[in-house]
Amino acid sequence: MNLAQLGYHHLFQFQFRVNFKVPTLFVLNLSGLRISNEELSLISKSCYNLKELTLESCHGITARGLKQVVKNCKQLRKISLLLCEKVPANVVPWMISARPSLRKIQPPPQFDRLSRM
Repeated sequence: MNLAQLGYHHLFQFQFRVNFKVPTLFVLNLSGLRISNEELSLISKSCYNLKELTLESCHGITARGLKQVVKNCKQLRKISLLLCEKVPANVVPWMISARPSLRKIQPPPQFDRLSRM
């Protein structure tokens, strides 16, 4: 599901603040949405069976929000953090150790800068 393609550019338009569970949602693309750590945490609690999560250009998220995703989405296999400029590079090794099911991580831009040092 790609919410931006559905016309939702601000997550509050989609009403994720409502307490509901979506156990059959496995792939979610939130690219380009104005999303906060709190909203990301709510999503991870509601969509706990996510296997793929795309957060490209989600400029409001940080390591705090990602830690909630990794904690709550126990089947997560793929995550994209491209252009997530507030996500520090050191979150990638933590994600790998905290969620062994992760097979593919597209890291934030800071990760490339760190690997070149």
